[in-house]
Amino acid sequence: MSGHSDPATVIYNGDCPACAAGIGLHARAARTGALPIRFEDLNACDLARLGLDEDRAARQIHVLKDGVLLEGVPALAALWSQLPGWRWLGRAVLRPALRQAAELLYGRVIAPTVYRRHLRRKRLASGTGAR
Repeated sequence: MSGHSDPATVIYNGDCPACAAGIGLHARAARTGALPIRFEDLNACDLARLGLDEDRAARQIHVLKDGVLLEGVPALAALWSQLPGWRWLGRAVLRPALRQAAELLYGRVIAPTVYRRHLRRKRLASGTGAR
């Protein structure tokens, strides 16, 4: 592919152990490929410039690509499509049958579970959460 578009910016929750581990894997792949992908922790960046608030940003992964803010499976596909060894998955997950399965798995199971754990960690950290 000749011309390159603007580098993607990945917004993730660095306070979430699962999110941080997953992003660490992707960030290593980006560094290995010398790719100009930025990884920004939602807890340490200006979310307002993206039109996001903390709650929305924490609900699922977001990727700013070519001026468009993507979330969920499309965001993952945009990230994967740039990473060596992951490009095939970026293409595959957007195929209709796989996209539907990915939306169900990520959108209905993984992201909500991770988000509930995030809320629980916040409650415990503030001293207002139950065991």
